[in-house]
Amino acid sequence: MDQYISRRRSEAVSDHTIAKELVTLRASLKLAKRAGLWLGDIETLLPAGFAPDYRPRTRALSTEELAKLLAVLPGARAAQVAFIVSTSACWSESVKACRTDVQLDSGWVHVRGTKRAARDRHILVRHPALASLLAYALEHAPGKELLFPLWSNVRRDLLVACEQAGIAPCSPNDLRRTYAKWMRLARVPAEIVAPTMGHRDTRMVERVYGRLSPEEIGALLTAHFAPDCIAGASVSVDSAGKRGRNGRSRRAKRVKTVPRGGIEPPTRGFSVPCSTN
Repeated sequence: MDQYISRRRSEAVSDHTIAKELVTLRASLKLAKRAGLWLGDIETLLPAGFAPDYRPRTRALSTEELAKLLAVLPGARAAQVAFIVSTSACWSESVKACRTDVQLDSGWVHVRGTKRAARDRHILVRHPALASLLAYALEHAPGKELLFPLWSNVRRDLLVACEQAGIAPCSPNDLRRTYAKWMRLARVPAEIVAPTMGHRDTRMVERVYGRLSPEEIGALLTAHFAPDCIAGASVSVDSAGKRGRNGRSRRAKRVKTVPRGGIEPPTRGFSVPCSTN
């Protein structure tokens, strides 16, 4: 196992990917042990303390970057990229997309996901930029039934296209992340974004796909709050003759105080139950 991990690292494979492979190995060994095909100890094989620090990608395209990318891609491939961004479809879901899945008039789209039950979903595309991309995808997709033809080596082709467009590299999953980022920047709650992406709860949106940078959060907060409500309030006068916000002198203000108790403790506000005997 140690040699395997060293070899995978020499192949520039991330520790996060290796950890996934170890999970698969652990499950396989459990099945083998249950079937009597292997009698070893699983815990002695797996490395101790192998817990990679997983840092999810944050790459999402801006509207300007996406426009540049679509301009350098051939028509069918540009249409498929636009479909992914507008619907949150992953790559395998975009490959299964049919022309009858898209209802442009109403904005409803059937995304054919199979990874889990929630991934087969119907979403409503109302974001103006996403609706425009969806119309573009349907117009330029060449297929009559399946929208898009086979596209092999998509990762390599996207990297080449990004270089031609003069933008940072992106992957097919970054296109899906772009959908989530645009929805969050439009102030769509994570509770709504999550089911449109086929997630059962908001954790993946909050931690991975729709995670906002401090600058993006600051911009949303600045645009959200109303102006100062007391900016035009009047000013009162303090004890030195200066005026405050309420327009009255503080000398004229009377303060009512509650009488203090003497030696005996005050009983105001208390009741004593009496006996009926």
